[in-house]
Amino acid sequence: MYPSTTRTDTFQERTRHIISNFLYAQLHQFIATCCDDILPAEIDLASSTHALDVACGCGDWISTLAYRYPHIFFTGIDSDPQRISYARAYTQAQRLTNTHFIQGDMYRLYACLNTFYDLVHARFLAAETAPRAWRRLVPALVSVCRRGGWLVWTEAAYPTTNGPACQRWCELHRVATRHAGHTVDVTSHMDRLLKVAGCQGVQRVVTDIDLSYGTHAHRMLSMQVWNTLGFAMHFLVTMGVLPPNELESLREEIMQELAGENFNGHWELVTVVGNMK
Repeated sequence: MYPSTTRTDTFQERTRHIISNFLYAQLHQFIATCCDDILPAEIDLASSTHALDVACGCGDWISTLAYRYPHIFFTGIDSDPQRISYARAYTQAQRLTNTHFIQGDMYRLYACLNTFYDLVHARFLAAETAPRAWRRLVPALVSVCRRGGWLVWTEAAYPTTNGPACQRWCELHRVATRHAGHTVDVTSHMDRLLKVAGCQGVQRVVTDIDLSYGTHAHRMLSMQVWNTLGFAMHFLVTMGVLPPNELESLREEIMQELAGENFNGHWELVTVVGNMK
């Protein structure tokens, strides 16, 4: 007797949830540890009262900021009900009383929320966004930012390293992302998209994380990368870019490259900041 299609689809959906939640949590931990701050220095929240995190996932960003700014009420919105449930439980366990999470469509933010925010934050949307969808998505972000408020949007370029296996993995991920219909790299277009959507005084902040051997980021990467690549393999296999056994061999080669004292790498995070005047 074969398992039903419904059961198979449910299992695959749960697997996708587990993998994406793990990867976003790892990414947040890495950035929070290796960067000076998770908000640009020019953002002053002293007089702010309400902030929104779009595609909030499991609430990692909100939990960090809500603890730091108890006078601000943070709202998170995500289309995934399981992530919203987890975010609620996570922040409740931390006894954070200034958070709220809503299931909703990030393309219809004002219709879902019907209010405005002093800070609208979004990051790493490219993995969920089709290349042609940005012209609808960015105006949606702007639509809930009050006059005088800030819009802060962060995306990541692919890392560059001197390791052939690392570069091969990145290229496979680019191919898989295209197959999935998502955006490979939007960093070169972010400024223009914000300006077209009506943001004023748009600034571009580039954070260069040094992944080279001996750096703090390299130590963090070395501790996380084996499990991270293992989870990411599911996406690459699903998209059919390489068989599991070849990906496993490539993962082992990456670990060997990272262990070498001549390993050199850099990873750029691009943040664009706009003001609604």
